[in-house]
Amino acid sequence: MGTDLKTIMSKASFTVDGSPVDASSIIPNPATLSLQDDQSVTFLYKGKAYGFKFSEGKYFTAVFLSDPHIGQNDHDGTSVADMQKYVEKIVNMGKESGAIFGFDALPGYVPTCDIAFSTGDMDADNSKSHNDFKSAHAGFDEAGIPFISMCGNHDLVPDYWTGENPKKGLTYGIGNEGGMNSNKLSINLITEYRNNLSKYGITDVSLITDGTKHTQFNPYSFTFNGVRFYVGQTYWFQKPYKDPSLFSSATYYAPDGVISALENFVSNHSTEPSVWMQHYPFLAGSDCDRWWLDQNDVGKYIKTSNASDYGTHDDVAVYTEASAKAVAKKKKDKLAEIIGKTRNPVHFSGHTHQFSVNTYNGIKDYTTAASGYAASKGAAYIVLMKGNKGVVEVKQVLFLSDFMSGVTDRKMDLLPDDANAVAVKLQESLSHLGTDVTAQSKALESAGNEADVTGAVQSMEKAFDSYIQQQGGKDVDVTKLLGENTDFETQQDNANSEYTGIYPQAGWNSYVESFSNAGNKLYIKLQQSDVKGSSQSSKSLYLRAKWQDRTGKVQIMKQCALPAGIYKLKYYASCVGNPTQNLNYMVLDGKKQMLTVPAASAPELQETTFTLDHPSVINLSFGFTGGKGGTENDVRIDDITLTYQGSKIAPNTDMTSLIQNVGFTEGTTSRPVQGSGGVVQIPNHWDFQYTYDGWNDTKLLDGSFNAWASTIKRAELSQKVNLPNGAYLLTADVKTDMNPNASTIALYGVGGNGNVGRSEEVGKGNGGFNSYSCYFDVTDNTATIGIRSDKAYYQIKNIKLTYVGESADEQTANSYLRQDYYWKGRNAQEFDATGEKYAKARNVVVYPQVKNQLISAASIDQFSNTSNKIVNGICKKLEITDQEKFVSSKDFVAEEAVFDRVFKVGQKSTVCLPFGPSTEKGKFYRLSKESGSILIFDEVSSPEGNTPYIYVASEEGTLHASQANVKATPETMNSTSTESGFHLVGVYQTTEVNNIYGFSVDGELLKASYATMNPFRSFIQSPVDVSGAKVWKASFDGEMTGIEGIVSDGAMLVDVLNLNGILLKKQVKRQEALDVLEPGIYLLRDGNQCFKVKK
Repeated sequence: MGTDLKTIMSKASFTVDGSPVDASSIIPNPATLSLQDDQSVTFLYKGKAYGFKFSEGKYFTAVFLSDPHIGQNDHDGTSVADMQKYVEKIVNMGKESGAIFGFDALPGYVPTCDIAFSTGDMDADNSKSHNDFKSAHAGFDEAGIPFISMCGNHDLVPDYWTGENPKKGLTYGIGNEGGMNSNKLSINLITEYRNNLSKYGITDVSLITDGTKHTQFNPYSFTFNGVRFYVGQTYWFQKPYKDPSLFSSATYYAPDGVISALENFVSNHSTEPSVWMQHYPFLAGSDCDRWWLDQNDVGKYIKTSNASDYGTHDDVAVYTEASAKAVAKKKKDKLAEIIGKTRNPVHFSGHTHQFSVNTYNGIKDYTTAASGYAASKGAAYIVLMKGNKGVVEVKQVLFLSDFMSGVTDRKMDLLPDDANAVAVKLQESLSHLGTDVTAQSKALESAGNEADVTGAVQSMEKAFDSYIQQQGGKDVDVTKLLGENTDFETQQDNANSEYTGIYPQAGWNSYVESFSNAGNKLYIKLQQSDVKGSSQSSKSLYLRAKWQDRTGKVQIMKQCALPAGIYKLKYYASCVGNPTQNLNYMVLDGKKQMLTVPAASAPELQETTFTLDHPSVINLSFGFTGGKGGTENDVRIDDITLTYQGSKIAPNTDMTSLIQNVGFTEGTTSRPVQGSGGVVQIPNHWDFQYTYDGWNDTKLLDGSFNAWASTIKRAELSQKVNLPNGAYLLTADVKTDMNPNASTIALYGVGGNGNVGRSEEVGKGNGGFNSYSCYFDVTDNTATIGIRSDKAYYQIKNIKLTYVGESADEQTANSYLRQDYYWKGRNAQEFDATGEKYAKARNVVVYPQVKNQLISAASIDQFSNTSNKIVNGICKKLEITDQEKFVSSKDFVAEEAVFDRVFKVGQKSTVCLPFGPSTEKGKFYRLSKESGSILIFDEVSSPEGNTPYIYVASEEGTLHASQANVKATPETMNSTSTESGFHLVGVYQTTEVNNIYGFSVDGELLKASYATMNPFRSFIQSPVDVSGAKVWKASFDGEMTGIEGIVSDGAMLVDVLNLNGILLKKQVKRQEALDVLEPGIYLLRDGNQCFKVKK
């Protein structure tokens, strides 16, 4: 423990097995190590390994109890005798005769009680003495364990008693009667516990008060082992009061002073890890909010004398839960805000008598069950804490007197996975195998530095290679590397004295956590069984749990080291029920790889293949957590074998056998699904995720899996497979009647690197099955393979998995690019495919869902069916679709650029493009200036990109350019402002605009207070409201245009009428309105407005 591990280690003295030694004789030298917080190190001394975990903050365990209600016949009360037994169990926790627990966050740590808390409701209402409570918890003080209690709502009287007895609670009373005296007794008791902290060296106790002489409930704060604790009472913002007298009632005050004091205190201690507590939870129960307003069961309360957001000063006589919510929320929000200013805060509470975990405004609140609650007698949280962090892990437990809560048997030390651990464990494993490692053992004993250890390991690898060659070079049985008793035939140890079904096993560490009383202890087992796993075995290992009051744990584990190579692990396994947690796994290079244990009545053969690139420590675990209540969980394990397959797998090796139920021969119909109708059958060993919308039909048929549903939204079939590292090809035959541009179906594979390989989208093709494939890399011996469909149904069969080699290069890059484009790119305006991940991809087929998409590609042939590819800043051909959004985040050169809008001869059209178009088919004009009431447009000889113009075509056709410089899309595309503030503005996406001028098909200048502009158009932005603006005209080459009442883009829909009001055309595009009509005058109607046009 400390704040600077390097300094502490440099000044420390060292002993090994009780004898002092020089630090320089230990590898690595602990006096010179630069250690990190929570770093694990294996030290080597004369060939023996010693594992240590270093921490800058001390780990310790706190126990949280609540609501004992000592001596109370109702409210789940606990007797003094029962509570004394619970306390005794807590005091003995972690000791030889006590309960043994463990924390997942700190394996190997056996928790003992370092400090204990009780979060209120100590004994009976209006108690005249707290002696029974003190007697019930006296065991903590006797054991030298700090114990802190606080008040709850049953310890401090309410403003009023219950609805049946609606008298004021805080009364003067005579002698030892009355609410005022009851409160004083409770406050005196918690003050006594607070003062006792000094006995344990806790001296920095700080009261949080408002500085007045009013009676307060004195919440306080202190530090213990580097963690700051904030101890509230019933709740933090309780009302201070002036005591009543014989002739007057009590006077209540808003808690604003307490709140200010707490805020000031926290501001000076915000960097310390914190644990907060009070009796009331943030969220729990049907009347949670009234608890925070000092309410009784019908909501009566006494107003505070001063107005405050936190003082319930209003005139509501009786609060309901609904009306209390807003007032309580202010207090809750304020407390959560203050708590949130501290480091790593966690909150603990009680009151509801049941375990629960809630989060309020980001603050996690653990509510502790009552000690006497029938469903959780002896209930508590045990909490792993660390001096420089605070709460690390919280665990529910029971301390019932007739419960034995754990059995641990360690046959070996589990070392950290580092070079020294590898050296020592590899020496042990090779010795089990029968390899002569005498010389290497002596080398380790005399090793003086890390280089010597490395040399010894390399020598052991050579000895192993020699052994393998003597056995034929590959497919060699090396089960003995795992150590003894892998077939569970070795005589087991004697049964545990209390748990007669638990037998420690030779060569394995055993870990059991049980919450079963004396009558149910036989229902937890760890023992050899006559149920066979194979014909060669007469016994298997049987792990079982049932009738646990809390989830039990049964686990075995062993550790060894293996040389580099390809290994196949085989074992027989079965499972009954669905355990809460699966503990069947291997740990390779610090990564957990789950092992399959199928649902079966007897063990069935399983296998997994894995790769080690260097000698490594391996942890092997079997077991589960579960068995609560009548739920039975059991696991059987037998005949574990290990085969060395060689240093490398040959390219193009078929690995399909590692996929379980690959031919879809086994299925179950018991799994519930959404929707109704149809057959529901899911293949065993596969995971099926689905979103149905109506009729469903999933079944196995002739070696295929069918996910048939005409309105299916998602159907994903997948399986996790253990594989050697390298590149893989997944192929399958898939059938659908949907096209890729209408739906999505694709095979995929994902290795430990998170990069997903994906096939091309499945299409209906010839109407039958078609073959699809994808490549992916495996980097941590695990992969998930599957097929996913969105908006389409499918059949799949003939799945095949092939090991390609160390890397699939182009094929893998293609799969990754397809995957990422599909999920990230197809709906984006831009997609970047230039990263190293896709560098080798070639001829990838994708299906863009948006027009005008720009793809930054690593090479011109990276994609085979898309345009608008930018490679090293050059785009061969830029094709822009009219009226579709366009965005470019970078500059590039388009060797050829085309805009597909067709312009009619002589028609004034607005336009704005990302490139400067050619002027060979017309003239471009920009807004230049104004003269009187005339807006003057000048011709431009060399139009530029991202600049708005008026275009008049001299020849019908599209716009294009060569060697066009395309600039990144700016936020605005405006012309120079005229004297009055007119701008010509361009847009690349549909835009709602106000107070603008535009041009009709006939070239007339139009005005509108509101309009919608389509992409690649421009408009004249007016500096004033156009509804009352003066009449303007526009000048092009000296030719004037007039004003009309509305603006109309050429794509706007209008009705065409003759001058007699007869409808000639209905809802046609404005630019096509006069097509095929005879020359003359016509009316165009847009909504309620009409205007004349001439053809």
